[in-house]
Amino acid sequence: MLDWASSDDEYRASLITYLKNASPDVWHRYALNHNWDDRLDGLYWIVSQPECDKATALLIFWKGCPTGYDYETEEAQMGEDVYAVAPMLRYISERFNTTGYIRSEIAYDFLEDHGLNDPAFKAINEAGRHSDLEELVERQKGVADPRVKLHPELKLLRIAGRRVAGHDDDFDFRDLFAGNVMLDAFGMFASVAGAGFGVAWATMSLSSKTGGPLVWIAAIACLAYCLRSGVANLRTMNAAVHGGYRLSSSWIVATVALAAVAGMAIGRGYFWMASGHAASAIVRYGLLAVALVAATALSYALARILISPRAIRLA
Repeated sequence: MLDWASSDDEYRASLITYLKNASPDVWHRYALNHNWDDRLDGLYWIVSQPECDKATALLIFWKGCPTGYDYETEEAQMGEDVYAVAPMLRYISERFNTTGYIRSEIAYDFLEDHGLNDPAFKAINEAGRHSDLEELVERQKGVADPRVKLHPELKLLRIAGRRVAGHDDDFDFRDLFAGNVMLDAFGMFASVAGAGFGVAWATMSLSSKTGGPLVWIAAIACLAYCLRSGVANLRTMNAAVHGGYRLSSSWIVATVALAAVAGMAIGRGYFWMASGHAASAIVRYGLLAVALVAATALSYALARILISPRAIRLA
């Protein structure tokens, strides 16, 4: 199974790379569905971006439960502790009170975005938010630093704009692909490399006029089987994508082409070297083992590249 969080550092690097290649709309979806028991690197990065939408910053601020932290007096810097909420709340407050969040294209509704949109409890939930606002305003009366006081825009219950996602959206960075996608990607590239190997086998047999029709038929059968397997792996892999995302077509084409060319190169290299040692079966088998190891390593490397965050795009 593909484990996006095999280590904290690897997870953080993958997440930040993914967010850098995503749009502010995707950042909003990520923030909406973030599990607050996890580390907050992604949210730290989002709220610090110039293109972070006002609705996203507002969403993160209130999901952070500001009434539960004395963030106004927080001295730690955001990011020193990857689980610390208070420094992020202070950062958001300071930015609203200084440079602000200029981009304002996404809609925000505190009832919808916080899962409080049950009509039977609408009045109660709105009263609860107003109570939180009053508590913060009262608490901050004695605060000298104006940058940490509740900015008027942080008091907004709603912002007009495009609806990006709702509370029921199930986006999760780590679940963009099914667990077996690495195996599917590896299988696809191994099949393509095998097809390239088959092409090299057929062309070199034809050019050297060796092997006869049976060798050519075997090479063509190998090519057909590998192509069929590769297409099946690709379909399975794309079917594993959910949440409105897909693998980038350009990345698929580029990596598949590289696998095919490399497979042919490995095949031609094998047949060229093996032809000089026709009398030694041990040498031929040894060269074949080297060729298989090279194709396997290539397939694994390309699979890692294809499932990297850079290859993930909105459908």
